[in-house]
Amino acid sequence: MTSDADNAAENHVRSRDRARSSQLHPMVYKIAGGLLIWMILAAWGFFSDAGYSGLALAVITGFAILVLSVPFQMWRLWHRQREHVTQRLPDSSRPFLDWAHGRLDVWQGSLKGSEAALLALVPLAAGAVGMTALVIVLHIATHGSWH
Repeated sequence: MTSDADNAAENHVRSRDRARSSQLHPMVYKIAGGLLIWMILAAWGFFSDAGYSGLALAVITGFAILVLSVPFQMWRLWHRQREHVTQRLPDSSRPFLDWAHGRLDVWQGSLKGSEAALLALVPLAAGAVGMTALVIVLHIATHGSWH
């Protein structure tokens, strides 16, 4: 016969194991895509006053499509392959906050989910904010004011 304390300990171990993941939550990828689009729009603003603005914008757009489409296509292929093995990805139906409070298994050990998301998103956010700041400074420097 097991005691209530044993049942509570077993439930705690089960919930802790259930909170482990081996992949980033799909919301992290959506946020990363949004940050990349923000950075691309800021880059358009950076080159919009150049003499060859049409050419520069076409090159930036082409490069952005390439940068975004290759990882997306690789993810789609992986997702399709994974669906054949397991009918549904466990993290895709899990709420983001539950995932963020859980653990993410990485090569060197494990991280808290929110820490892993920050480590993945901060470089992209820094690039987007930095490019936006450069556009604002360039606009103020060339036009004398924001108007």
